Amino acid sequence: MRNLIVFLILTGFLGAQTRPGQEEMRADLDQLVAAIRSDWSYLEHRAEGIGLELDRLAAEARARIDAGTTVDDFRDILAEFVAALRDGHAGLSFPGPRPAARLRPFELVRSGEHFLVGRATWGLEKEGGPAPGDRVLKIDGEEPARIYERISRRIFASTDSGLEFQTLASMVRTEAEEVRLNWVDRDGEERSASIPTLAKYRAMRGGPVPRGNWDLGFPAEKVALLRIWSFAAPDQKAWRGASVEQRDEILASTRAMIDRRIDEIAKMRVETLILDLRRNPGGTDLLGIHLAKQLLADGFVYFRLSAKRDGRWTEPGGLPYARDETMTGFDGRVIALIDGGVFSTADNFLRALSDLHPDFATVGRATGGGTGAPRPSVTLAHSKATIRLCTQRVRGPKSGIIEGVGTIPDHPVTWTADDLRSGRDPDLELALRLATKAQEAPAEKR
Repeated sequence: MRNLIVFLILTGFLGAQTRPGQEEMRADLDQLVAAIRSDWSYLEHRAEGIGLELDRLAAEARARIDAGTTVDDFRDILAEFVAALRDGHAGLSFPGPRPAARLRPFELVRSGEHFLVGRATWGLEKEGGPAPGDRVLKIDGEEPARIYERISRRIFASTDSGLEFQTLASMVRTEAEEVRLNWVDRDGEERSASIPTLAKYRAMRGGPVPRGNWDLGFPAEKVALLRIWSFAAPDQKAWRGASVEQRDEILASTRAMIDRRIDEIAKMRVETLILDLRRNPGGTDLLGIHLAKQLLADGFVYFRLSAKRDGRWTEPGGLPYARDETMTGFDGRVIALIDGGVFSTADNFLRALSDLHPDFATVGRATGGGTGAPRPSVTLAHSKATIRLCTQRVRGPKSGIIEGVGTIPDHPVTWTADDLRSGRDPDLELALRLATKAQEAPAEKR
């Protein structure tokens, strides 16, 4: 009997008796608003930057709650309310099991008004599916623009670029075991097919560090290309439960890897280092700081932080760092490839180089621009939903707040259908042209 009761609670049969009612949902919303005012680090910044009106958002959310509002409805109301804050680190979790996620076996790229199949197509050729660069007309009978609009209202993102990146990633997640796709191929022919989805989708954030992280290549003479998929610690499970001393031990192998890469670059007499940070969701700033030490010749402050004490924000401050005597160091030109997937630590690292490096440039698309020590802020009394918010303000070493701003590329690049079809990488191609042009310039003009 006891096992049966546990089963009924977990599956929701008995949970219906304790579901919050209309007034309890509104009380939860009021509790969340109070927590935002008390704890969220970017309320004033968002009000000034994008005209965020917390009272108006709260009133609109309250008006949507009535006697017929279900728990699922309330979950959607909270998700859209929190998403409107434009805090990419925000989180919303409800108690109970989550549906198993699957993956539609194609990546999506937005190009103007069109949605294109991206470079990643997992087994589509075998299933008679589309090829990279093909234009998507419908996904399961719905136009992609309508799907995008609906999903984007519940995406937690700090910048427009980050919102687009995360929405496109979410559009390929599904619970269905197949997807019906309509598309236009490279010959202009309209086609359709039912394609099996992939089991077990791993979210882009929070998973294991991808293979190929810190991979180094030399695509041109005197040019190095370092791919950094993530600044995450190599063992995330151990990292979360580690003390400060233990965390240093966990990072030791990655720090040594970074040092070896810079040593290799020095031996090749490289003049331009291209850092490929695209899709880098962040990790730990301890690794960002370590790489910055290798690239910044003088002592530096990596970022400046403010925290709330006794209801007031402290003056921005940061710790000084310097290149270790044992480090080889790289003092040449640095070019970073960026896009809307760049976030958190990766954005902090970019701002440090942008503020401090004498010969630094960025190529690609604007970053996700999110940073600020996210923490669980409140667990709502009735629904038991937990909301995570940023709790610190992070500024560049010589510039303003990073959150909601990120990095705007010095050299913007827009991908086309032809780029996807041909397998070209226009970001890297432009970076190589910039490197070659700079190397050909007379020394006195560099």
